Amino acid sequence: MEEYSFYAQTVQSQALKVLVDVLKEIINDVNISLSSEGIKLQAIDGSKIALIYLFLNSIHFEEYHCYQTQRIGINMIALNKLVKNIGNNDTVKLFMKPNKDHILFIVIENSEKKYTHSFELKLLDIDDDIIDIPSVQMTSLTILPSTEFQKLCRDMANISQFVSIKSKDNQLIMNCDGEYAKQVTTLGELSPGGDVITGIFSLKYINLFTKASNLCNNVEIYMKTNFPLLIKYSVANLGELRFCLAPKTDESNS
Repeated sequence: MEEYSFYAQTVQSQALKVLVDVLKEIINDVNISLSSEGIKLQAIDGSKIALIYLFLNSIHFEEYHCYQTQRIGINMIALNKLVKNIGNNDTVKLFMKPNKDHILFIVIENSEKKYTHSFELKLLDIDDDIIDIPSVQMTSLTILPSTEFQKLCRDMANISQFVSIKSKDNQLIMNCDGEYAKQVTTLGELSPGGDVITGIFSLKYINLFTKASNLCNNVEIYMKTNFPLLIKYSVANLGELRFCLAPKTDESNS
């Protein structure tokens, strides 16, 4: 592996395909960190309302080597054009070469169907600030079937642009109030005690996040008073994807 400065191989090809498809809807050009620990992305969308955190752990790849920590600039739309046709049972290889540090090599192959697609993605030189994400202990966690949460948010977006979310222990109450209709949905059973946490959030952004529903069976929803909404998905068994969404204010989420 000395010919590569970075090499990652996985059979979780469908997860990578879905992941790139989701990210391209929220961020455009982004720096991705490669290290011996894994692949990490931290970015804020152009409206500075949503924060995205992604970590794919090196130990969960079939093969992974990273001989030097580096940051590579990627256009997500361009990357999606290369991986959108990944098929079932494909193997994906991502690698870089020391003498071609401006190129990300992508190989998609299927030994059963006997095909190999090889791509070279031109990397970008992106200046951005390193985001410092403080460690915060969230006070409320609700776990829901990911497709159920996606459908609910999609339906509510037909009524209103925003949703009020109230969390109390294991129960989540979602309320949207539009020009012609109102919907209230209660999920889970109320347990005695505990603080009530509420916030109003953009359904446009939540529906972008829930496109990640095909990554895993369940979604984790975290809340804390006066803090952004945190929505977490597992990326198959490779790692995790987190979305943080700022609550609605008079000046934001217009």
